Amino acid sequence: MIKLLASVVLVFIALNVYSQNNKNSYGLSIGSGETGIYSSEQLMGGPGYEGLSTFEAGFNYYHPLNHTLYFESGVYWHYNKIKETPNFYPGIDLTPRYYNCNLLYVPLNLKVVFARYFFIHGGFLLNVDISQNSGIANQTGFGTDLGFGVEIPILKHYSISINPYLNIFGLYKFNRLGSGDSLLGDGIRITFKK
Repeated sequence: MIKLLASVVLVFIALNVYSQNNKNSYGLSIGSGETGIYSSEQLMGGPGYEGLSTFEAGFNYYHPLNHTLYFESGVYWHYNKIKETPNFYPGIDLTPRYYNCNLLYVPLNLKVVFARYFFIHGGFLLNVDISQNSGIANQTGFGTDLGFGVEIPILKHYSISINPYLNIFGLYKFNRLGSGDSLLGDGIRITFKK
């Protein structure tokens, strides 16, 4: 995990050194939505899992590649609750259990701006599961995301964007042991950008 974080830091340093102009921009984001859980394994008689509401916050970095294409990255914290409901069996306590799921992720996206204020973005996610016990498989690995939105200038050097998004966190997990549960997060993100 230390090597992964060190690699990400080196990518940010290389992008800043590579940049010949001061057009790089930064932003702060918050988002909220819902989480789903996709399982590649269907266990007969196993518990049921349900993702509850999601909150995330992050720091964004944008590097222009041309006037309509940007490299987009940053660091985000993702939090949600997971409800585990035991399968019905006589004599078993059917009280649901709740777990907290915490992830840090780094998006590596391309953002395309069109029609002046509108954009689409998509790319890969590097996920680090920092949960103590989330009740599902460890999500550390690679994922993907995509979204679209509108970016509105509010002052001379500032803008606000509103961005519906979809994140799939566990496409490839570094820890291949355990269940094949993957988090799917969708919601709306608001970014204040300079």
